[in-house]
Amino acid sequence: MEKIQGELGFCVPKDFVEFARRCAVYASWFTSIGEDFANPCHILSMNRQYRTAEYGGLPNDLVVINHGYDGDLNCYDLSNLDVEGRISICYCWVSESDAVFEDKRQHLGYTICDYLIPNLDFWEKSSEKK
Repeated sequence: MEKIQGELGFCVPKDFVEFARRCAVYASWFTSIGEDFANPCHILSMNRQYRTAEYGGLPNDLVVINHGYDGDLNCYDLSNLDVEGRISICYCWVSESDAVFEDKRQHLGYTICDYLIPNLDFWEKSSEKK
């Protein structure tokens, strides 16, 4: 965690670390926060990549924690804290064809549960329709 904190300038929230520790399929959804620093899906690798001009030049106050498809990103927004000091999790987008980041952040929640529950509800409802 010290290496992540040193490079990205923030302390990974405790609820995120706990979720990573307890969830067996954590790595299929989120960036790795373990000791596997060479992993291209590691939080450090992913953030280095998206901060380059060829990947949109993501600003330093956004920390990628999930890379979806076609430039969909979920990030910690270090510029947005609640009164308790919790960091906002937001959605943003980088055009992968043009390498352009449009700074239109959409707040999703201040805790990992705030972020996860709507996604899980959506997927559950989607699977019920099949």
